[in-house]
Amino acid sequence: MSVSSCTTAESVTMETDEMMSSQSSQKRAEYETQYFGFTPKSFSNGVYNAVNDYMMDGLQAVEGYMNTEYGDVISPSQVNEGVQKMQQNMAKQVDKAFDTLEAYLFTNIFCIPENTVLREDQVKQEKLYTEDDEKKIDRDIEEYTQKILAVKYANTCLQGELEDIDQAQAQMDGMLKQAHDMHQVLRQAGVTDMKDSLVYGANQVLKRVDVLKGIQVVSNKSTTKGEETKKT
Repeated sequence: MSVSSCTTAESVTMETDEMMSSQSSQKRAEYETQYFGFTPKSFSNGVYNAVNDYMMDGLQAVEGYMNTEYGDVISPSQVNEGVQKMQQNMAKQVDKAFDTLEAYLFTNIFCIPENTVLREDQVKQEKLYTEDDEKKIDRDIEEYTQKILAVKYANTCLQGELEDIDQAQAQMDGMLKQAHDMHQVLRQAGVTDMKDSLVYGANQVLKRVDVLKGIQVVSNKSTTKGEETKKT
């Protein structure tokens, strides 16, 4: 069956919206939700839609009954036409009744009493900040700022120490490599004992000193001969 759609809830509550136009709808909805647990407008819209659903179910039942019981007397198209007229008349009556109901509910039932402090504002009322509180906050901010700066300074110092440690580690690694290389040289020379290693190293140094001394003597002699030749 083809039944025209019911009047929307927005058109029914138009008059109510005009009554509340002087206040902020969003702020009012927030306060209403805190106070009632829901918004009055959503409640009335839900009831209105439920009434329309029940009305449509009833009209469908009437149409089905008429077609079943009196189908031989009146045609289905005539029954549908009659149901359509009933639906239009009932919709007008429902809209009119809901306009009156909503105006009464929003004015007398779903209204927030004056001087009501909601949970959102209770904290502000219970804790009023004084000038001393503001000064304390400023002192706390200054204290925490100094602590942050101290931590940053400590981090900078630690970073410098870490860099020194890295340099010392690099030097230690170089020394260990040199010791390893010397150990390899000593092993190739057949020296394994620490004492023998020191003796071997000292002997090598003495040999090189002797060689340098020999070079120096030869150099001095050559220089002396050259000077005598010039005198002659």
